[in-house]
Amino acid sequence: MSPAAALRDRPWHSLGWGSVLFIVTPIAVIIALITVVGIPIGLLVLFAYIVTRPVVEVSQLPTRAGMPLAMGLIFVSLLVIISRKKALTQVIGFLMLENGIALLAALGTYGIPLIVEVGVFLDALMGFLVMQIVVYRIQQTFESLDIEQLNRLSQ
Repeated sequence: MSPAAALRDRPWHSLGWGSVLFIVTPIAVIIALITVVGIPIGLLVLFAYIVTRPVVEVSQLPTRAGMPLAMGLIFVSLLVIISRKKALTQVIGFLMLENGIALLAALGTYGIPLIVEVGVFLDALMGFLVMQIVVYRIQQTFESLDIEQLNRLSQ
C-alpha cells in the first residue's frame, strides 16, 4: 500500500504517529539536555527543530513531521565527525551523515525513485570502502588510529 493510500484510508493512524513524533521528540531532547553527555546532542536536535520549522510549516507533505529528526541526525553526525579523534569513528560519522541526508531527501520529496536510492547507496558504499582503505593504511603506518599523530605530521 502506498503512503498516500494509507494516509487516505487511515488518517487517524497517520495523525497519531505524527503527534507522537511531535510530542515525544522535544521531550527526548529535554531529557538529553539534562545529562552532561547529551547536552551537545540535545542542543543540536533543538537547533534542527528551529532551522526546519519554516519548512515544516510551509510543507504540505504528510512526512514533514520527520524532517527535524533527519536534520538533527545530520547535525549530530557532523558533531561526531568533528569531535572524534580516531579515524574509524569519523568514518562512522560519515555513514551517519549519509543516512541523515538520505532520510531528509526521502522525507522532503515524499519518496525517492529506486534508481536514485541505488545511486546514493553505491556512492556511499564506494566512499565507505575508500575510507576503510585509508583507515587501514593509517593503522598500518602509524600503528594507531589516533589522528593526533597525523596532526603532528603537519607541524
